[in-house]
Amino acid sequence: MSYDSQENLMKGLQLSLNDIKLATDNFSQKNRFGSGRYWDAYKGEIPNANANANTNIVAKRWGGKFDDQFSIELNILSKRKHKNIIGLVGYCNEMNEKIIVYEHMSKGSLDRYLKDSKLRWMKRLGICINVASALEFLHGGDVTLKKVIHRDIRCQGILLDQNWNAKLSNFELSSLDSSHQDMAHITDDAYLDPEYKQGFLTEKSDMYSFGVVLFEILCGRLTWIDGCEDYTRPIGPLAKHYYRQEKLDEMVFKDIKEQSVQQSLTIFTHIAYQCLHEDEYKRPEAGEVVIQLKKALELQEDFEIWEPKLPTYYKEIMRLSKTPEVYQKKDIYEKLSNGTLLPKEKMWFILSDNGEANKMISATATTKQFSYRNHESHKCRSSHISRFLSLSHSHTIFALLAFRAFRIRQKDWINSLDNTKGQDTRTYTSHRRFSHGNMAGIMM
Repeated sequence: MSYDSQENLMKGLQLSLNDIKLATDNFSQKNRFGSGRYWDAYKGEIPNANANANTNIVAKRWGGKFDDQFSIELNILSKRKHKNIIGLVGYCNEMNEKIIVYEHMSKGSLDRYLKDSKLRWMKRLGICINVASALEFLHGGDVTLKKVIHRDIRCQGILLDQNWNAKLSNFELSSLDSSHQDMAHITDDAYLDPEYKQGFLTEKSDMYSFGVVLFEILCGRLTWIDGCEDYTRPIGPLAKHYYRQEKLDEMVFKDIKEQSVQQSLTIFTHIAYQCLHEDEYKRPEAGEVVIQLKKALELQEDFEIWEPKLPTYYKEIMRLSKTPEVYQKKDIYEKLSNGTLLPKEKMWFILSDNGEANKMISATATTKQFSYRNHESHKCRSSHISRFLSLSHSHTIFALLAFRAFRIRQKDWINSLDNTKGQDTRTYTSHRRFSHGNMAGIMM
């Protein structure tokens, strides 16, 4: 972005101090939404000219001694847009007041819900994927933007909207340069990379902190247990110890044990453990964490969503369809919903939206069973055609084609009867009526 473009952008983001005071009722304590080391946050509403309504916001009001932290956060958020990074609404820098205004996240910070049984395992996995995606974006950088090292990943800085979508916030300690960093405001706590003693933090330091957060989400508590007296065993080292002893199950939040499928937990705990590796070079990058967490989510969705929709005999149907092996229940459900051919049975199988199994025998296969008992009597026999109980629009074409093929073969059969001399007219008429009844059954 050119200098002029950035300058115009910043002008467009400026908000007056008076507007922010009106929005927050002059920073009323009743609107106080939270606080950090350098700021207090207040919720409020500002007019939205485009939507002809008010927009819910949070105004982060900075203390007078932290100009650098204000500038760092504003600089990062004004240039970087991502669905999992808190959205910047505007800022104010007048009359010794420094305020950054953000979109309002209605559910607040993640730490409030770690012990909440309503925050089910699938939602927790979704939150983890959101945060990992934000880190992948920040660490990636591009030709115009430097990579960002957040340096303060923790549950308190992960904000949730009404639908449990997560966004990363609190960028005041972030750095755009891993080799030259101000460490004055970095505190030695349970989220901090043990390698920080080398004098600076890297993107792999963010991954260590995120590993701690992953175990907090898994265990349903913050790194320090309330009332904890032994501060030498925060959740990170403790989880690593239990993982190595194959006893991590003892730490997992009891509601997660009841809700989750084992394969999902296994993938999750393995990648979380890797994030806490003592050697930063052996920790995974954010992109790899995203991949593994999505695998864990897919397995959980298979267990909670897709498997209950499948018939109990779905494995036998897949075997009869001679389809290459499909591992995901979602893929199996989609295949059966779209319809699959069972070659040996000469049958088309479709699973309806309500879970009802629909079967239709191939019209070609069925009509081959029409035959004369002898050329003198011209008596014929027909096998029963299964009625297709409910056809979706996408499968109507198949039924029409089958019906057309049936009509063509039946026409040839009738013509052969018409060309036969000395036939019993009553037999011919009754069988012709019988054939039409069978064909109509296909489309019922």
